[in-house]
Amino acid sequence: MSEALTEICKMDPEFSKEEFLKKCEYDIIPTVLEAMVRGDLEILKDWCHEGPYNILSTPIKQALALGKLSLKMCTFLTSFEMQINLMNYVVS
Repeated sequence: MSEALTEICKMDPEFSKEEFLKKCEYDIIPTVLEAMVRGDLEILKDWCHEGPYNILSTPIKQALALGKLSLKMCTFLTSFEMQINLMNYVVS
């Protein structure tokens, strides 16, 4: 991790790890999780690179192909070190 941060700081001397973590906590992670929960492939594709998108979208695509919708409820229990309680329901 420190090697990656060193390289990022070389490329962008104004990079702030704290600001990046806040952006992850309040913007990136909630948006990606919400897209996954809603099965919103368009938003997921917009926010993820090809590899992570392919991994995250596969179960959604499979459920849609079977004519099923997977509903999930996310509960954030702590701040950045979030614990996510997922309750899955399959609706035909």
